[in-house]
Parts: sequence; structure tokens; C-alpha cells
Amino acid sequence: MVAFALIWIIARLSKHVKILKDKLQYYLFWNGTIRIFMEGYLDFTLMSLLNLREIFWDDSLISVTVCNYFAVAMISLCVIIPVALFVYLHCNIS
Repeated sequence: MVAFALIWIIARLSKHVKILKDKLQYYLFWNGTIRIFMEGYLDFTLMSLLNLREIFWDDSLISVTVCNYFAVAMISLCVIIPVALFVYLHCNIS
């Protein structure tokens, strides 16, 4: 962010640096945010699927049971949320 502040100050002096600043601002504040959300979504999905693949219902350990329920809940959310967003956007765009 310090580098972006310096580029912003220099961009007032040069047109070429202003173009660089605009591209960097679009990348940092839009594409970077989408990338973080996608990475988090994919991490949750992958870890939930791996846990469901190796699921072991041991009633003697409460942590295993909680982890299994959490994996089922997360995979459910990972499936339901994109479908719900698609339906919502499809209804509002049309």
C-alpha cells in the first residue's frame, strides 16, 4: 500500500505513471478481492470434500463428531450458495 501511495503521488506528475496507477488500482482493489474470495471458497470446498471422503464417525471423541458435522454443513453451503446466487441473479437480470 505504501508503494501505491508513492505511485499515486508520482502519477500527478506523469501521464504514463497515471496509466500504471489506474491499472494497478483496478487490479489491487477489484481482481485481488475476487481472488481472495475464490481462494477461500475453494479451500473450504476442498477441505470439506477431503473430510467427507475420510469421514469416520467415532462417538467417543466429540471433536471428530463436531468436525464431521462441520464438514457436512460447509459442503452444503458450498453447494447451496452458488446455486442460490445464480438463481437470484438470473431472476433480477431477466
